[in-house]
Amino acid sequence: MILQGVFDIEKEATSWTQDGSFRGADGKAVRAYDDVVLLRDIVPENDPKSPYIVPAGTTGTILFFNERADGVAQPELDWDPVAVVFGYEDQRHLRLHMTNEEKYPR
Repeated sequence: MILQGVFDIEKEATSWTQDGSFRGADGKAVRAYDDVVLLRDIVPENDPKSPYIVPAGTTGTILFFNERADGVAQPELDWDPVAVVFGYEDQRHLRLHMTNEEKYPR
């Protein structure tokens, strides 16, 4: 990690997956396409020079995650009523909001 909420994405992406799960902040399993809640503010698009902050409490859908317990996940965040951005966050600072099956029951 370079700064809080800013990561070396080239390094992290070498072990990203959509298989299996990671443990979120509450200990629950989080899988690709589940929705999570940010527990701390992050910068959008992993840009440390961004004048914007995606606030804690924002929800998003997990696209990829790292298999390490201290890994980074990539959620697509529903930020602001009119914006969707990619975020990158330490998986230990994400909490499961809703599973994919809860969003789209069969």
